[in-house]
Amino acid sequence: IISSTGVRIAIDPYGEELVKYKFPPELPADVVLVSNQADDHSGNLRLFGAPQIFSSVLAIGTNRARGLYFHGIETWRDKSQGAGHGTNATFIFTLDGIRFCHLGGIGHVPDSDQRNRIGPVDVLFLPVGNPDLSQAELDKIVHDLNPKIIVPMKYKTEFSGDLNLRTLDDYLAAETTVTEKKDLKASEFTLTPAQLPATATLYLLTPQQ
Repeated sequence: IISSTGVRIAIDPYGEELVKYKFPPELPADVVLVSNQADDHSGNLRLFGAPQIFSSVLAIGTNRARGLYFHGIETWRDKSQGAGHGTNATFIFTLDGIRFCHLGGIGHVPDSDQRNRIGPVDVLFLPVGNPDLSQAELDKIVHDLNPKIIVPMKYKTEFSGDLNLRTLDDYLAAETTVTEKKDLKASEFTLTPAQLPATATLYLLTPQQ
């Protein structure tokens, strides 16, 4: 994510072991947010430059970098408060008047305390391919956080390797409370506060190898 002032924020860059996407050479970043230490989330050393890195449990709380505040909310990668797969940091930050929420590798529906700490959300990055989250649970997350834009992430493609994931088509084919969809036919988009939709809308990106 790149701010209007050029601050580059990388979130959960993937490692070399599991994911088969080609990693862009010398990809620059000023800030790196790592939700957990799984290989498909923690390839921060692959980024170019000398970014400030906020990683996993050490990222929980309020962190400041490049004049911006990044809030790490403690969540978990399972439904047993981390007993199975450990802690996950859900990240909240505001750029150019738009509030972003990246759920990382979350494996449960945030409880009321976590929702209160997350607060209002404009753009939600939702792990629709996580098999530990049912369609009903994904819908509840969207209902509870009430974002304007939902960006599906963490789903199976031909380049996602051996990760146990559902496809984006699986998510889209199931009954969901999110009915508005915008097929961007691109791998990136720009956004201003004035462009935020009035109702929750899925922004469908085109994955690139």
